[in-house]
Amino acid sequence: MKIRILASNEVKHVENSLGSTLISAGLAEPTQDPVTDSPLPKPGDFKIPEPKWSVIVHPWSHPLRETRSVLFIQMNFMHGSVQYCGHPKKVNARVEWPGGGRYLNPFGRPVPPEIVAEYTKQWNAHEELRLTDAELNPTKVDDENRQRAKDKAEFDRAVAEGHVPRTRG
Repeated sequence: MKIRILASNEVKHVENSLGSTLISAGLAEPTQDPVTDSPLPKPGDFKIPEPKWSVIVHPWSHPLRETRSVLFIQMNFMHGSVQYCGHPKKVNARVEWPGGGRYLNPFGRPVPPEIVAEYTKQWNAHEELRLTDAELNPTKVDDENRQRAKDKAEFDRAVAEGHVPRTRG
């Protein structure tokens, strides 16, 4: 039986029972038109997806401060997005070693020059949209960190002496 699928307008040759079911469900109609070919993809048909870049102002929250607006570079890629809010000079920073290297930004690739230029322009024009150095590079030292450092040193010393102390918690 030949049917035309109403959603795609394709003509298919299907088994009678399947065709009758699709027609009664209102998803197809009987036809005498020639069957529509669905060609296989050819080499070169696939397009590698490209990320979409933008400079945005987005809410940023911190547990100890109120939510505020912060300037970001955003990369949207397929079904996800990644953001960067650091100093413009570091956006395309890269570390190299023999046989390899990587970008230090969260994108894992260079940010296009026009996006870096726009981000730099906005960064320079709107100081209130920047994170502070302390927010970008936290170096929190408090009593809890000191106690954990002390506990770790005690544990390391005990392991070096050949026994594992009883842990709290």
